[in-house]
Amino acid sequence: MECFSQVNLFETTIRVLGGLLSAYHLSGGGNSGAWGAKGSNHLQGPNPNVYLDNAKDLGDRLMAAFTSSPSPVPFSDVILQERSAHTAGFGGGFSSTSEVTTVQMEFWYLSYITGDPKYAKAAMDVYEHFRGLPKTEGLVPIYIKWVSWQPRSIKYICFYFLFTGPTLH
Repeated sequence: MECFSQVNLFETTIRVLGGLLSAYHLSGGGNSGAWGAKGSNHLQGPNPNVYLDNAKDLGDRLMAAFTSSPSPVPFSDVILQERSAHTAGFGGGFSSTSEVTTVQMEFWYLSYITGDPKYAKAAMDVYEHFRGLPKTEGLVPIYIKWVSWQPRSIKYICFYFLFTGPTLH
C-alpha cells in the first residue's frame, strides 16, 4: 500500500477494509466457523492470511485518523503512505457524525481476528464520547467539530449492539 493518496476514513474503511475482512472471513480465516462461513459448500481460495495481512496494514494506516486527532473524533482524511491524517478541506474542520459512527464494525472485527484491541478501542471511544453528549430531542448534531464535540444524528449504532449487546464498553 505504498501510495501518496489521500483517502476518506469512512469510504476506505467500509469499502476496502471491509472487503479485505470479508474476504478473510469467507476464505475460512480465523475462527470464521463460528460465524457460519465454513461448511460443506465452503469455497477454497487464496490463503486467508493474504487478506488478513493487508487488512492489518490498512488498519494500521487508517489508525492515523484516530491517533492524529486531539479528541475521540477521528479526522476524516488519511494520507496512507505517511500514516498521517487531517480534517476535511471544507467546512472548517467538521466531521460527519454518520461517518465517524459507522466504522466501528470493521475496526471491531479487525481487533477480534488479530487479538489486538487497539483498533476496536479507538473506534469505540467515539461511542463512549457520544453517550455523554447533550442531545436535542435525543439527537446529536449532523456534523462534529473535533475540538468542540458538538455532534446531531446517530446512525448505525445498532451494528455495535449486534456484536456486543446493549452495553457500550
